[in-house]
Amino acid sequence: MYGLVRNHTWTVFKKILLSLSLTLLISLWFIVPFFDYQMNGDLLVQRETTSAKQSVASDHAIEPAQLFTFLKPMNGVSLGKSEGVSSDMPFSLGWALLCGGCICLLICLLTVALNDTEKQERVTVKIVSALFLLTIFLSTSLFHWGGTRFSFWNIVVGFISTIQFPWRFLGISSFLLVLLSGFGLFFISIRDCLHNILRAGILVLTVLALVEGGVCVTTFLENSKPTQLFSPDSYNVSSSYGLMTGEYLPSLTDKGVLVAESARYPKASGAEIANFIKAGTQVEFDLNSQAGGSVELPLLSYPHYIVRGSSSCEGLKIGEGHNGLLVVKAVNPVKTHIVVEFVEPLAWRISEVISLISLFFAFEIVLLERRRVKENRKGRKFMFCKQEKQ
Repeated sequence: MYGLVRNHTWTVFKKILLSLSLTLLISLWFIVPFFDYQMNGDLLVQRETTSAKQSVASDHAIEPAQLFTFLKPMNGVSLGKSEGVSSDMPFSLGWALLCGGCICLLICLLTVALNDTEKQERVTVKIVSALFLLTIFLSTSLFHWGGTRFSFWNIVVGFISTIQFPWRFLGISSFLLVLLSGFGLFFISIRDCLHNILRAGILVLTVLALVEGGVCVTTFLENSKPTQLFSPDSYNVSSSYGLMTGEYLPSLTDKGVLVAESARYPKASGAEIANFIKAGTQVEFDLNSQAGGSVELPLLSYPHYIVRGSSSCEGLKIGEGHNGLLVVKAVNPVKTHIVVEFVEPLAWRISEVISLISLFFAFEIVLLERRRVKENRKGRKFMFCKQEKQ
């Protein structure tokens, strides 16, 4: 990072470009299906207006005080305007990381760099600190996540809110805090007079992290514990029986009706079915249908479902039913055994292969780099011994 900011060396640019390329290629496993559904899926989240998405982002911005909560259970907190996140996780950065970042700050303020290398590292610390403050600002309600007069910005906010921003900025902030904590402990380690502080600091941060992690993993089911008996007034069809928003369900889905009807069985209209078997996203059954007959299946209607049968299935089509469920329709009279299953597109499979190859290539680069560094050290040691003999 220092080379990029100060020296602009081509080597640094190449390494950053390589890192970005590998990150993109490894992420294709997720990116390709995500954009496939954004383009081809008819989901509830895509039917929301831009203003509604902005409202979601604004309501779910984190209150600054939540970043500093300590040993809070996973059922969240209620602070000021935090109704949108009061029933979710506390969104604390964690005091182990916060203390690590403070150690780095104190060392940089109270000590002077020992050499040019540490001066370069302190420049990196300044850059990381600035990015940390920026991401924290963007994750909170201090940033204006509501509507503006700039249509482009409204579209951007609407889009990133569907992938859980501004919450996800905390992931970036936590990563940057880890870097700052590492720099802080490193600056202590290179000063002989502070070695005792280093041991104590590592011990305290480790214990603190374990305690916070222990509270987290032992309270993650807090939201699932009822505080009172379920009542029809609070858990009914209109409230979707306490289910989450379900924004990635098909657009025609009524969550309350879906739960209330417990749509676990097929429903035939103008057709007869027998020997029905369901295994995950695959169903098979014997179909005897007249022209115009249909069978509503206990499967949500997503793209990439196909129908195949023991005889010609040209007269069978797949569509979406009244409640976002998958429907098989017979255009012509048909009597056959059919199978309806989800088939991942070829592009998904190719992206998986590319991601795996890229991951292997990334590990190989790391191993080759370590081997090169080790050989360079051996070479320098050999030259030093040779000069001593001379």
